[in-house]
Amino acid sequence: MRIIKITIAFLILSVSVYAQTENVVTFNDAKMNVAWQHYSKMKNALIESKQSETHTAALSFEKSLKDVKDATEVMTLAGKMGAASTLQEQRKLFAELNNALSKLISKGNLSSGTIYKDYCPMANDNEGAFWYSADKPISNPYFGDMMLRCGAVKETIQ
Repeated sequence: MRIIKITIAFLILSVSVYAQTENVVTFNDAKMNVAWQHYSKMKNALIESKQSETHTAALSFEKSLKDVKDATEVMTLAGKMGAASTLQEQRKLFAELNNALSKLISKGNLSSGTIYKDYCPMANDNEGAFWYSADKPISNPYFGDMMLRCGAVKETIQ
């Protein structure tokens, strides 16, 4: 009985510690919060090498950017990602999209949480490419399972 109580106490403590350390990213602009959620789904679909889910997430990301100031270039690239017929095309466009997205994700727009700007030197035909994540551990959207941990955090935005 005592072991059960100790185990339950440990589980409760573990859950509360996890809840306190979860990184929730929010922006000053509520529309950007919605866009960030769609961006994250798109990035995660690329990590999992799921072309169809990337397609859907890219189109949702494109729509979410409609009323975000200065998002025209990102919106166009998200639409192209949604129209791309292969995962390889989507990943190439994702590199371009992140270059354009850097203008929207700046220290002045973030109201809470931390965004990690990650970089993989081998992505984009060895030209290198970066992406954004709310998670510090590297999960590479350019290679998925083939090279999941390839890359490094290049910038921390708070």
